[in-house]
Amino acid sequence: MAIDSTSTPEPGAPQGAPSEQAPVNGAGDPDRGSSKIADTISSYVVKQFAPDKRLMRDESLFDHGIIDSLSVVELVLFLEDSFKIRVAPYEITRENFETVGAIASLVAGKRGRED
Repeated sequence: MAIDSTSTPEPGAPQGAPSEQAPVNGAGDPDRGSSKIADTISSYVVKQFAPDKRLMRDESLFDHGIIDSLSVVELVLFLEDSFKIRVAPYEITRENFETVGAIASLVAGKRGRED
């Protein structure tokens, strides 16, 4: 599924609120539930797989060659250890690991169910 990179902010969103295209580099909005999660994931992905890259929350990690199937296995181990969650085999899909935002949503959802 392609994401329109020219989309406008959600109606009613405060002006200047971070969009899904905001860089994920540690300067997240504290009001966003998965912001800290996304920052942690982004830092790991950059350090491990793309040291010279600045990731965007909605950037395809697969299409840009940042991760592949082996990287996903490493990433799952990192997520399970860092966030104290379990990722089931059926959850390891391209859709769930396509972007930092998708991964953060998966983690946030699992933490909400398991905490």
